[in-house]
Amino acid sequence: HFINDSTSTTPIAGRVGVEAFSGCPIVLVAGGNSKQLPLENWPDAIVRNCRDVILLQGTGTAELVPALRKEVARQGASDPLRGIYDNFTAALDRAVSLAQPGDVLLFSPGFTSFGMFLNEFDRGDRFNEYVQGLKAEASS
Repeated sequence: HFINDSTSTTPIAGRVGVEAFSGCPIVLVAGGNSKQLPLENWPDAIVRNCRDVILLQGTGTAELVPALRKEVARQGASDPLRGIYDNFTAALDRAVSLAQPGDVLLFSPGFTSFGMFLNEFDRGDRFNEYVQGLKAEASS
């Protein structure tokens, strides 16, 4: 299941996206540039709910990584972080390689798209194009 929550541009929206699929195996693609907002409980939600996490490079990601590591230690959980990417397609390729049948591949960035995309809508369109490409490959 591919979920496009690309309009998630704040940590709270990212947390809500993750919690919406609580109980499902989640491969999360997140990250980007910060709006200087608090991370709230997003790192906690990620560590509790996501088996695998792929991050897109950016200032927000630079804030999120140490918070995730702190949360992993606090919960005594395994580290879900599988890589930080400066290339969107490479990040999605890695996420797909980690996903198993029945998993939710959730694209819920939690940060802005600036630097890598024109805006969150361009980011969402690129995700949709990627997924459509996978479907086309699977049907050929």
